Amino acid sequence: MIHLGLIAICTALASAAWQENMQPLVWQRMIDKRYSHSYGAMAPDGSRLATGGGSFPGPGEWILWNPATGEKISVNREHRMAIWCLSFSPDGKLLATGGGGGEIRLWDARTGKQLAELAGCRNYITSLVFSPDSKILVTASHTSSKDIGGEDERTVHVWNVDKRKELLAFDPLTYGIYALAFSPDGKVLAISGGGVDNDIVLVDPATGRENGRLSADKVSSTLSLAFSPDGATLASGQGGDDRGTIRLWDWKQGKVKTTLKGHKSSVVQLIYFRDGRRLASSSLDRTARLWDVVAEKELASVSCEKENDIRGLALSPDETLLATCCNRVLRVWDVKKLLQNGGQN
Repeated sequence: MIHLGLIAICTALASAAWQENMQPLVWQRMIDKRYSHSYGAMAPDGSRLATGGGSFPGPGEWILWNPATGEKISVNREHRMAIWCLSFSPDGKLLATGGGGGEIRLWDARTGKQLAELAGCRNYITSLVFSPDSKILVTASHTSSKDIGGEDERTVHVWNVDKRKELLAFDPLTYGIYALAFSPDGKVLAISGGGVDNDIVLVDPATGRENGRLSADKVSSTLSLAFSPDGATLASGQGGDDRGTIRLWDWKQGKVKTTLKGHKSSVVQLIYFRDGRRLASSSLDRTARLWDVVAEKELASVSCEKENDIRGLALSPDETLLATCCNRVLRVWDVKKLLQNGGQN
């Protein structure tokens, strides 16, 4: 006869093994205590995860990681000042970084070798984005010529990537820019900021000409933007009086279709899944969340209660891994297990 105590032990071990297998956290790494990493991006082929930040006021640092294992591929500290944004080109060839003092650099995404430094900006770079065909890079800064007394300084700069040449520069808003996003066809550039005017401006990236504005009732800075894969919806993450809200816009009609609420503070990054139904968000409330935008409900969340806010957010191209940057802690999560569990255990 099998002893009942043995059965209980075996059952407990099996349960513990099952719970361990269902843990959504894949790996966690600590960033060098001299640096703070708050920004992340995933290479289009999924082979590299880039994080960036720096000490303050400098130097800046970015690291390439193996997203599957957490192994460091390379570390770079050539930025003179801290890094505030970074992005891979859609063709996977380049990594662009932007930071303090208007520093914009282009790197070989495979080797980490610097290819160019784009000159012409003096204020810290808050956002940068490649066009879908990788031929254009748009960069934005937080302050305009009115703030620094220089007539030649503008908040948005458009660059020819191959020629490393500025094509145009303009000021779409009264004050600085927080977020940029290209429509999937590359014909529309969405730009948002804060201050006196809290609109989202829609421009032709080839000319800088304004084609429309999205305005909501509440006074609210828009800190993050993302177009849905079909281009029909523009998601915006809010700060200010409406902090924590995610608005889903029918941007062609200029109307908010619906809102997602759950975050307790400003929403600083948004990423759509390929199906256009799911959306990932990160916030200054120290959480990242997954949403069903059709059902208008939260699916899962993760938090970093003991660290600072989650600014950096990156999704692998096969949508199996989600990376979060919490100051000096980098975590990679199993998306399937997050959805099964409703979040971290």
